[in-house]
Amino acid sequence: MQLTNLLVTFLLSLGILALPAPEEAVGVRDADSELEISAEAVEAVGFSDNSDEPSKLFARDRVCTINGSGRVNCRTCASTSCSAPYYVNGGSRYNFDCAVYGDCVTIGGVRNCVWQRLVREGCYVSGYYTDAGCTYGN
Repeated sequence: MQLTNLLVTFLLSLGILALPAPEEAVGVRDADSELEISAEAVEAVGFSDNSDEPSKLFARDRVCTINGSGRVNCRTCASTSCSAPYYVNGGSRYNFDCAVYGDCVTIGGVRNCVWQRLVREGCYVSGYYTDAGCTYGN
């Protein structure tokens, strides 16, 4: 029994010593949370309002449904000219952390200039494809 207690105490103290210092943990967290900005996004900033500049973004924390049943492109910036490395599925719900005014998308006479940013991927979906409770308007 004493050997078991000694072994548990030794392993517990060894485990505590193996934990990273709080400063190291913060450094690792901050390094992982930096967003990569594509060249397309930087280039688009000069031509329209699709910018990550704080004055152009408005905060949101909404879970929205994607309209339709097909795939919808999730682009690297708020413009249809940017690449779309990700997609979202119609009928599915996603968490958007902010929105920005960008290129206007007009489909079937309906115009929408708001793009929602997907939290995890950091890519943008046109407000045309999100449910009415998600978009701020045209």
